[in-house]
Order: sequence, then C-alpha cells, then structure tokens
Amino acid sequence: MRSYPVYPRYDVGVRWEEPVPPDKKNEPFYSLERNKDASDGCFWNATSFSKMYRADPTEEGVRKEALEWWAAYRATKSIKVETCEITITRKPDEEWCLTWFQHFTFDIGQTDDECLTSFACFLQRMGIELRYSSGDYRYQGDGYCTMGAEDRWRWCGSGDGSADSRTDPPCRCEHCKKQGVIRIGH
Repeated sequence: MRSYPVYPRYDVGVRWEEPVPPDKKNEPFYSLERNKDASDGCFWNATSFSKMYRADPTEEGVRKEALEWWAAYRATKSIKVETCEITITRKPDEEWCLTWFQHFTFDIGQTDDECLTSFACFLQRMGIELRYSSGDYRYQGDGYCTMGAEDRWRWCGSGDGSADSRTDPPCRCEHCKKQGVIRIGH
C-alpha cells in the first residue's frame, strides 16, 4: 500500500460571554454551575474548528487566522460581543482533517480507491470501528469526533446531502479542486 504524507493540524476553540436571555435563566445550559467563571448574568458560548495545513504555520499565524475567522463568524451569526478567548491546540500530524460532517486531505494525485483506503486506515488509527451498515449498537470511541464517519455506508462525494443527490466518494468537485483538496462527506 502506498504511503501518504501527513500534515500539521490544529484545533481552534473560541469562547465568549453573552448575557443570559431573561426567559432562559432556569434552563440547565445557562446554570451558574456550568458558567461559574462567567461574569454575573452571563453564560459562556463557544464554537471550534479544526484546520490542516500543507506546511507548518506559526502559532501566531494560526491565531491571526482564528481572529479573522472570528470576525467573519460574529458577523454571520449577529454576535454582539467583540472579545473572546481563543485556544489553539496542536494535534498530531495526520493525513485527514475533520470539518463539518466531512473530512478532507490534500490532493497529491491519489486515486479514488487510494483515498478510500487511506481514510479507512485513518479512522482505524483514531480508534474508530468502521460499520458497513446501520447497526443497532452505539459507537464506543475514544473521544475523536467522527460526525458519522464510522458508518461506511454514509461516505459520499458531492451533492446537497440528500440521499438521491450524493455521488460516490471521494468528492472532487470544482470547489474541492480550487482548494486543492479531496473530501469524503458523511
């Protein structure tokens, strides 16, 4: 089996304080215990993403990119606060990187079969038991978020996500080609 390069990966977490909505003060999500280090009358909201790079960036470069992302995210979500806490965590170098219900790798000329084999091997390295049909049991993993990738039958290429629009994996659409990546949706 052909060996492929691994790439630097980072997890970026962003959290910010927001006022607790008056009608939500008694809900567990907004509880004082969950938000004990938040300012009075506020709760912590958060989001995160993973990013993989062709070459190793500096932490300063990742932080700058995270701040730019935060500005765009705030605008699209109408978040009124400007300040946030950013946490950057270097992850082990890998072939694949998780995004929202898909993984990607860089296109270096792999065949479709090589991509599928590489992705299956990646999941096994992450301690994921692959399922080839929808089983009646729950995934028991080691904390790696799969977003359905353990179910081999979910793997797909391009499409809008509906069952009748999905193509066979991996995705090599124009959007992916412009980014120089190959994706497997799940």
